[in-house]
Amino acid sequence: MAAMWSSHGIKLEQTAANLALATLMTEVTAGGTIGFLVGYGLRKIVGVMLKVAAVAVALFTIPLMALAALGIVQVDSAALTRLLEELFSRLAQFAISLSPRMMQMFPVSGSFGLGLVAGVMKG
Repeated sequence: MAAMWSSHGIKLEQTAANLALATLMTEVTAGGTIGFLVGYGLRKIVGVMLKVAAVAVALFTIPLMALAALGIVQVDSAALTRLLEELFSRLAQFAISLSPRMMQMFPVSGSFGLGLVAGVMKG
């Protein structure tokens, strides 16, 4: 009777291990597929958005430089530098705050990251 229970215990352990492996494979596959699709779409959208942003920046910067050259407008470069430093500091703090959550979801986030890189390279 004890041998019968131990063989059932082994089957239950194997079933639990197979279930855990199946769950992990599902997470990794889903993360990689979604990452690839997001990366591919991102590459296509960012290509257009960068062109639009470059034109918008040029249309804003060129007249501002002309007004500054004429002495109508003064640009405080120290304040602009402080503003950009604060912006990048906040972005870095946000990225650091996401790190613990990303480590909890490492299989999904890792495969998502690899899929994202593959999608961006393919797109």
